[in-house]
Amino acid sequence: MLLALVYLAFISLGLPDTILGAGWQAMYHDLGVPLAAAGILSILSTGGTVVSALTGVRLLRRWGTYRVVLASTAATAAALWGFAHAPSFAWMVLFTLPLGLGAGAVDNALNDLVARRYAAAHMNWLHGFWGVGASVSPLIMAQQLTGPAGWRGGYVVIAVLQTAMWLALFLSGRLWRAGEAADEANGTGSVARVLSLRQLFALPGFPAAALVFVAYCGLEIGALLWGASFLVEVRGLPRDVAARWAALVAVGITVGRMSAGVLATWFSNTALIRGGQLVCLGGLVLFFLPQPAWLGLLALSMIGLGLAPVFPAMVHESPRRWGPNASAAAIGAQMALGYVGSATLPPLYGVLAGAVGLWTLPWWLLGLGLAQLWAAEECRRRTG
Repeated sequence: MLLALVYLAFISLGLPDTILGAGWQAMYHDLGVPLAAAGILSILSTGGTVVSALTGVRLLRRWGTYRVVLASTAATAAALWGFAHAPSFAWMVLFTLPLGLGAGAVDNALNDLVARRYAAAHMNWLHGFWGVGASVSPLIMAQQLTGPAGWRGGYVVIAVLQTAMWLALFLSGRLWRAGEAADEANGTGSVARVLSLRQLFALPGFPAAALVFVAYCGLEIGALLWGASFLVEVRGLPRDVAARWAALVAVGITVGRMSAGVLATWFSNTALIRGGQLVCLGGLVLFFLPQPAWLGLLALSMIGLGLAPVFPAMVHESPRRWGPNASAAAIGAQMALGYVGSATLPPLYGVLAGAVGLWTLPWWLLGLGLAQLWAAEECRRRTG
């Protein structure tokens, strides 16, 4: 029962991550801000997530998994209600801070829980359920964009779902506390060491692993944030159609991670990482081709499928690479550095797109795909 709630919590974690990209092509017109202003929200949201990830070990030691997840889900729900009713872009900036802080705390707490208690398959499925939320969110926004409420209606729906998730967590407190008590009794509770970034970067292969997360997250969030706008501005698709097409990246991630959970029984994390990156590169090459239209659908699906196993497999490799005592700190730092990539690379591309044009998006994403492939191989070489 607890594992089911963890999966549901990761669905709710994925909901806010893709709704901005799906709705931004309508939002920036209504708010009277430039296209690149999405980068400001991305930087602030991810900045909050970085802070949560880097302080996650201390939070978990002080408050425990349940209280961290409960408080953080409440913060994200409140932020989404704020987005739905924000009268101006400035208010959106304000509500972005609790959104990022809450998301980072939930992410770190649940990754730590699953890494300690469950097998590799569950790590893939956990991140697969994030993809369920990330896939559904653009579809909700696409449906609302054609209705009277517009993009605000999309945020209302997501806020209602997030509030329902908080209520489910609140009512299940006894179950979470029983699990934490069992961890203490059988010695599987968190024993994470607090390590500085300097200590972590001295570990063999950690700098290359960090680059994987930076490039991976920059690629994933860049595709989700700018994909719909690229399809509207460059390929000339209608806004609702572009939002649905862009959702294929998240759909591919979801399907790929669910499949990777099964494949993890037969294939190593290294094989899943390498195979996924090669599939992603194939999709990125196809993304250059404007015709026929079905190639675009295939390309976006392949990008998502290829990205799918990389993040969870890299996370799950941490205990093997650096030992169980350092793994929690390594996982938190890798995720934090990935969030840095999410915060800096998509808005940096927004500046480039504003100066040169959105036609450069395939080139940008391809460069990130090649960078993460090289870094993953370098990390494997140094850690075995």
